[in-house]
Order: sequence, then C-alpha cells, then structure tokens
Amino acid sequence: RAEEGQDVCLEVETGRVGAAGAVRWLRAGEPLPHDSRMSMAQDGHVYRLFIHGVVLADQGTYSCESHHDRTLARLSVRRECLVLC
Repeated sequence: RAEEGQDVCLEVETGRVGAAGAVRWLRAGEPLPHDSRMSMAQDGHVYRLFIHGVVLADQGTYSCESHHDRTLARLSVRRECLVLC
C-alpha cells in the first residue's frame, strides 16, 4: 500500500543469477508502459522495480516473471490526505 506521491519499490529474489533483463515486470499481465517514473535494477539475485511518485493509475497487480518463476503483488494507492485525517 502506498499514498499518492510516495516512491514504491517492488523487490523479488530469484534462486539464480541471470543476465540483466532475465526477468520482466508486468502490470495486469501487460508489459509496463514507458514511463520515466519507473526504473528497474538488479543486484545479484535481487531484482527491483521502482515507481517514483505513485499515482492512482499505478495501482493494480504487478508480476515479475523469469524463465523459472513468476510472482505477483497487488499495489493499492490511497489519495494523499491534504487535511488532518
């Protein structure tokens, strides 16, 4: 869960070290849109998807797929609270 405007990091750890690009990130089963707010990184077995300044349209089901595995996560985005809640 995130609040509008926050930065989000989705992270997966695989059992194998692969070449860069060995995993692919999807949203609702579709390739991620080209968006400058999204970036990806790999550190050994760990793959990360960063979404900077999330907006309501970013919510949904994200998946990370490799040749051997697939994992899913649901991102919920709340509107930013502009008054004392």
